[in-house]
Amino acid sequence: MKTLWSILSGTNQPSSLDVVGPFVEGAKDWLISGLQHFRTRGEDSSLATNTFSTILGHAIQLKAEDTSELLDSYRKNEYRGTADQFESLLKNKHIHPGLLAELCQFYQKERLYLLHCIEFLIKKAHNTHPYSNIFEGFLEAYNSKGELKKSLLTQLKMLSKSNPPQQSGLVTPAMIKLWWSSHSQEILLVLQCLMHYSEIHSLDAEDFLEILSTCGKLSCDMEESFHSVWHMQAALLVKVVQSKDNFQAFRLKNTAIEEELERISNIAEYSPLLLAWMLNHYTSETPISGSKFQQFGEKAIEQRALKIIADIGNDTIFQGESTLRETVCRTLNNLLTVLVSSFDTERLASQADLRSATCSVLRGSSRAAENFWTPDQGLNFVWSETVSQFPLEMVALLELSKAAAHYSNENKIKIFREIQELPSFMEPIENIPDSSLKWTTAGVVVLLQTHYPYKNVGCKEVLLPRGAMGSVDGKYIRWQVKVNFYEVALNEIQMLLQQASFGLSAVKFDTITRVQQVLSFLELIFPQLDNLAPIYAGKFRQLILSLVERFGPLSIATHELLANSLKCLAAAVTKSNASDVAGKLFSTSVLPSVDRQLPSVVTGSEILPGVIGTVLAGVECSQGYYPLTAAFVKLTSAFIQADLADERVAVPCNLFILREVLPFLLTRQYVSLGQRDLMIGISLNWLHLLLQTDSSNQVRQMCARILLDSPRGEAESVVTIAAFGSALAEMQLIKQTDWEDREGHGQVLLRHIRLSLSILNVLLNDREAAGRMSPLETLLSSPSSAGQHFTTVLAHYIFYRFDLRLATLALKVLKSCANRWKNVSLLACLGHDASLIRNTWLDSLESNLEDAGLIRNILRLMTDSVASQPGLMHMLVNGDDRCFRAVTRLLLESKELEALELVHQFWFQRCSPAIEYFKEQPNFWPQLCLPLLTSDKDPELKRIALLFQILAIELYNTCGKKVNAELQTVLNQLPSHLTDWSDLVLNSLPSSSSPAGKDKTSLDFLLSGWSDFLVMLAHYGPATEVGTRAKISTDVLESLIGRAESGHHSPLLGKLAELNWMLQLVEKKSNSQMLSGLGRLLVVVAEKELTSFPARFQVAVLTSAVSALRLRSETDTDKKISTWMRPVSLCVQSCLIQLPKLLLTEINNPNSRATCITALCLSLLTELLPAAQDLSAMQETFLLQSLISTIQFCIHHRRGWEVAETALAVLLAVARTDTGSAVLTQLQLDQTLWLPLEAIYEAQPTVYRLGLQLCTTVLGRQRHFFLEQALTLAGVHQQPITNILLKLRHPSKDDLLLAIDVMALLRQLSVFQQTWRLQHSGSMQGVLQAASSAVYYGIAHLIRAGSLSPIMGTSFVDGKDSEATQPSPAVMELQSQLLELVSQGLAMLNCYNPPLAALLTEDGIDVAKWERHLSPSFSTPSLDHLEASPSLSFGTLNAVASHTLRILSKPDQQPNQRNHLTMVLEQSLSLLLSQALLYILDPRLCAQEKQLLKRELGAELGSFVESIRRQAQRGLRSPAVASTTPRPVSSTVHQSFLKLVGHIVQRIFK
Repeated sequence: MKTLWSILSGTNQPSSLDVVGPFVEGAKDWLISGLQHFRTRGEDSSLATNTFSTILGHAIQLKAEDTSELLDSYRKNEYRGTADQFESLLKNKHIHPGLLAELCQFYQKERLYLLHCIEFLIKKAHNTHPYSNIFEGFLEAYNSKGELKKSLLTQLKMLSKSNPPQQSGLVTPAMIKLWWSSHSQEILLVLQCLMHYSEIHSLDAEDFLEILSTCGKLSCDMEESFHSVWHMQAALLVKVVQSKDNFQAFRLKNTAIEEELERISNIAEYSPLLLAWMLNHYTSETPISGSKFQQFGEKAIEQRALKIIADIGNDTIFQGESTLRETVCRTLNNLLTVLVSSFDTERLASQADLRSATCSVLRGSSRAAENFWTPDQGLNFVWSETVSQFPLEMVALLELSKAAAHYSNENKIKIFREIQELPSFMEPIENIPDSSLKWTTAGVVVLLQTHYPYKNVGCKEVLLPRGAMGSVDGKYIRWQVKVNFYEVALNEIQMLLQQASFGLSAVKFDTITRVQQVLSFLELIFPQLDNLAPIYAGKFRQLILSLVERFGPLSIATHELLANSLKCLAAAVTKSNASDVAGKLFSTSVLPSVDRQLPSVVTGSEILPGVIGTVLAGVECSQGYYPLTAAFVKLTSAFIQADLADERVAVPCNLFILREVLPFLLTRQYVSLGQRDLMIGISLNWLHLLLQTDSSNQVRQMCARILLDSPRGEAESVVTIAAFGSALAEMQLIKQTDWEDREGHGQVLLRHIRLSLSILNVLLNDREAAGRMSPLETLLSSPSSAGQHFTTVLAHYIFYRFDLRLATLALKVLKSCANRWKNVSLLACLGHDASLIRNTWLDSLESNLEDAGLIRNILRLMTDSVASQPGLMHMLVNGDDRCFRAVTRLLLESKELEALELVHQFWFQRCSPAIEYFKEQPNFWPQLCLPLLTSDKDPELKRIALLFQILAIELYNTCGKKVNAELQTVLNQLPSHLTDWSDLVLNSLPSSSSPAGKDKTSLDFLLSGWSDFLVMLAHYGPATEVGTRAKISTDVLESLIGRAESGHHSPLLGKLAELNWMLQLVEKKSNSQMLSGLGRLLVVVAEKELTSFPARFQVAVLTSAVSALRLRSETDTDKKISTWMRPVSLCVQSCLIQLPKLLLTEINNPNSRATCITALCLSLLTELLPAAQDLSAMQETFLLQSLISTIQFCIHHRRGWEVAETALAVLLAVARTDTGSAVLTQLQLDQTLWLPLEAIYEAQPTVYRLGLQLCTTVLGRQRHFFLEQALTLAGVHQQPITNILLKLRHPSKDDLLLAIDVMALLRQLSVFQQTWRLQHSGSMQGVLQAASSAVYYGIAHLIRAGSLSPIMGTSFVDGKDSEATQPSPAVMELQSQLLELVSQGLAMLNCYNPPLAALLTEDGIDVAKWERHLSPSFSTPSLDHLEASPSLSFGTLNAVASHTLRILSKPDQQPNQRNHLTMVLEQSLSLLLSQALLYILDPRLCAQEKQLLKRELGAELGSFVESIRRQAQRGLRSPAVASTTPRPVSSTVHQSFLKLVGHIVQRIFK
């Protein structure tokens, strides 16, 4: 029956009508026969066998066949276990008593669910329910002859005659009590069905008699519910009596009816029926002679029928806005209308009973409230009579007003206007002096002077003008003067404030009562009052604040007045006045407060409770009644809705509720269940409202953090409510007769559970991912004291079929847990129930009748579990293909988007079993990709995005080699649709005029999927036409430009820019159109300020531009690129302007977005400069000065090194042109850069190297114009340069690179050695000595390969083996760097030698003026036992020359390395010969020393020359093997130089 209910009600998302219709028709026997379907066991039946089925049938008085069917239904739908486990339970006699009690409850629930289904079908047959057509058709087909009505009447009579089972060994008192409880509910439900049935089909006199015959026959064992049954019977019979069509039939049955009425006439609850019978005859044109209707009427009046009518309207079974209550109250309204219109009610009943009945009817029926305002008809007489006694009967007037305004805003507006102009004012005669009255003969009193009724409180707004006329009514005068209720109400509040000023003892009880009623009424209509009469609203607000201020200190005695005041303020708070109201309340000390500011209060307990906390602890907790606390929570909720920004009020109020109210919701005592429900409801609603506010709200952040992390367990009450479980929720709902009544305890409990689950879901989704679990999550993942996990309770909510929103919310919380709990297994938490939950979920997925929303949430949970809960996912798919089959049906037949998301997750996480299953299904790929191949290109965006991503992942996984044949067919068809999809994707992106509610997530996902698919298709898919690719690329770029121009900086703009970049890379070559489009884009971005765009967009655009420059062809001349220079310069300038501020604010994030984007922008400029060669834009924007300032800033603050590095790279690119170097020369680099650079040579060697390269490059271009600035660098950096060069003894890779740049600079400076010597001779000498040592170290490392091991991290072998072995690329690179260092150093030293030709000719050479750089030693260089600064010698240079000669003789030398070797060889020989000639020509040396030098050099150089000669001859003799023999050195080194060397050796040293 639960399944039948869940399908009929369609509580969440209705199923297809084609599915529901046949199901309802299949259940026609149950729906028509109702409880008769459960056939009763005969009284003479005995226990033939001792089986459990027989015992159960005897206990519940059910036939054996129906008992077996009941057991089978219990096993399939209710029992939470397997069939084998159930059979074992039936065999275990020790468990039979408990199982018997549970099955009795199940049987009673089945009966009640069936009756609720019948009621729902009748009620919704002519309603706006999605299935109303099905229900209406069902009744037309199977109730054409009143079969359903007859069945209901039969069931009613059957129930009225039913007796409870007799107590025995099997039937316990608890089972008998359960029977009585269910029995009364069954009677009520049948009566409700008849009540709803009477709305669409009239009940006749025979039906009336049958129902009447069942009245008054209930046992008192039904406890209090028999009153509700009598009320229901009376209302139903009154409704039947009121039908004029039945009057003639009643005449024929009059005697029988009146006999039955006589029988029940002594039961007061039926007095409305007696009254209706009397009125029916009284208003008839031809009353029945001999009828006892008059006696019945008198009997009804004696029994206070009007009070009974009020009791019926206020009965707990008629609460909430339900169809049943509307029908019953409308029936009672018709009865009262006839009574008031026909009789003088003052003679029939007290005015209090009449008003009470009127109020109950108005609160229950919207139609009665609408007809209430018809002048001089029906209940309007009651209103007129009450208004005529204003303000004496102010309380009664306000009760009627609240009842009439209850249903709609229109009624509230009507009430507002009615009481704004009341026709009279009634007051005691004694209040007016006799001298002010003039009595006339007609009994009319005339007022001789203006009278102010509230003059004693200083109020003159309410006045009775002179000449006003009145009439005397006993001790009172009714003045015929129009009075504004709101003025009177204001004066009443002022009167109370005046009384309170004299002390609490001076306050009158009547005044407090009237003011409380006024406040209660204002709470109801304040929004309308604020709109229609804002002046009055403001006055009331101020007076209410005065009440709070005045009565706050007296709150223990007047806390209910304070509560009403706060509730009224809660209704009066709006966004415009919230701050004002909060500020004034803060000054009253009524609300809680804190001494400290946010956020220090988060961990402390320094909350001053104020009056609220005092009353809560001292009064309300002991009484179990919490009006003030409830009002305070409502006020705080109103402040949340009004976005209160005053932290003085918002922080302590919310913290107080969080710490003093929320944790004790379930532990405090309550005077009634309704009070408990009220406190739980408003507290949960407050928390839900708070968590729904913007995540940037500091109060929300604070409270969420406390709920998650506080060890005090503020969220424990929420968790406990959420874990009430499906069994408790269902039990409370079963006790509620009208399931449409939202105020019934079952519905209220359901609402509380849903709110708690929603709160937990928000908290779990709100918390950022962290390595540890919060205390709340630990609580959720731990078993309770009963051993059950919270997750198990959540999973069991799927068995709650009344309202599937509960199961849906529970699945959402489980999904959040699955997402967050990376180290907690949900499968382990489910424990032994895992198999049951699995089967239930799969049953839901397989069912055609299951709620669509529930299915989708199961799929979403499975989707998240694929990645985060592999155990749970393995449980679902393991063992059989049920899960995959169900998902396939939902994917391909039902087209469920959530099923597609799950399949996408399978592909994304590479779940091989799932992927293989789906790929093996026939026509899987064609059906899956059908939306991509249709001509209609307007589907769900997310669906298309998922399909594109699945295809992209499949192409990537298979690398296009093992593509499924069906998939290949799809891929072959797709290229013809690509341009259409490109247009759809681009047109779907939001523009500046797009509505705010557009789904940005789906669009983002679509753009990502489309991008991935295009890239994978280009790499692994079938070839796409060039025109198609070009159109897509062009459209993307044009769309990007258009959206950038519009100024609509959507986050999707970054995605679009990335797509443009990926398409650019796919082409692998920049064409003219692409370069032109990127240039336009850069212009737009520069005009709109680069930094104003999203960071992702900035990176993508800049990266695209860099890639385009690198991929451009040689035919792309500089003219195409030159247009980029200005926008790029503007972009760089924009980044540099904001960089200092961002670097200082992001101290802990050295790789911030600002740093990376600025560095990328500078890299683009670096790439652009060689192609553009136009510095005008940089000069116009003063970009070079900005670059230098940025470098200074980065060095000074020691951050932003990437920016400093790229900025120096830009300056270096500028310096490579004559124009650029000239501009840099004018910037006085010696005053801006050289000194800051000196401090970072060790910390940032890369930046320091770039600074040295910049100086070297500018000096090479500008020479003497830049020489002074370069010499300044050499002087300032003497110590760093010396240290860098001397570190080459045991260098690192960075040390070697840095030394090369230093040596290059020194070589450039050495060209101007004379100027250097004159201006900075000290620095020159020190640097030259270090440079000489550096050359020595470099030569030593070159000759001894083993010394490179510490640098490379690998071992080398010295000697012949090492020379025979081909070195690795890394070793060759290191050797090239050493060669470059040595060549630069030797070239520098050669600058300090006289020309070799001049030495040979002795042409004007002053030998004494030239320095000796070589010592007269012939030992080979070594790194062992060296002094601090070793010097070069003839042996060192001879060794390096021999080494380079030996390497040059080897085959297959790289051109770059050969050039370096040649340079070293030439420079070393030149330096060696020059220094040798200087020694020989030096007159200061003796002849013996010169002869020794000649002999040693002659021997060494002679051997060297002979080696060159032999290699040359060997090369000439073996031309056929030139490819395998070494090239002769003479082909590498200039032959004239070699001849010169040979000539010198032969002539001088031989």
